[in-house]
Amino acid sequence: AAGANHRVILGNDGVAYTFGANDVGQCGVKVEENRTSSTSSATSYTNNDNDDDNDDDNYDNEEDSSSSSSSLILSPTPVSLPGSPDKEKVVQISAGYAHTVLRTLSGFTYVFGQNTNGQLGLGHKAAAQNDHQVDPIPVPAAE
Repeated sequence: AAGANHRVILGNDGVAYTFGANDVGQCGVKVEENRTSSTSSATSYTNNDNDDDNDDDNYDNEEDSSSSSSSLILSPTPVSLPGSPDKEKVVQISAGYAHTVLRTLSGFTYVFGQNTNGQLGLGHKAAAQNDHQVDPIPVPAAE
C-alpha cells in the first residue's frame, strides 16, 4: 500500500513492514535521533542544513519540530502491534496520505499517523497540527 511518502508491505509471515516518511508517525515506528544500536533498521535523518540549494535529497517538515520530525525509515521495518496476541498476523493493510491502517487475523484494527481530520477513526481529530499517533493503537469495530 502506498501513502504520499510512505509504503506499507505485508510479508508472507503476516507482519506489516513500513518505510519512507515517518514525520507524523505514519510508519508506526518510533525513531531515536541519536541511535547507536544497529539492531533496528529504522534510521533517522534530520536535515540540519541551512543552505538554500534545494537538493532533492533534503527532507524537511516545517510543521513539526518534535523528535520524530524529519524522520525517514530507510528500509522495511516491522510494525509492533501492542496489545495484540503473540504472533498476531496482519491480513490487510491500507495507507492514506499520512496514516496507516492494519487489520489482523483475529479482527483487531490498528491505526497510526496523522489525525488532523479524524482519519484514524478514533472519534476525534487531532488538537493541533503536530498532534499525531506514532504507536499503533487498536480501534474498536463498530457494532
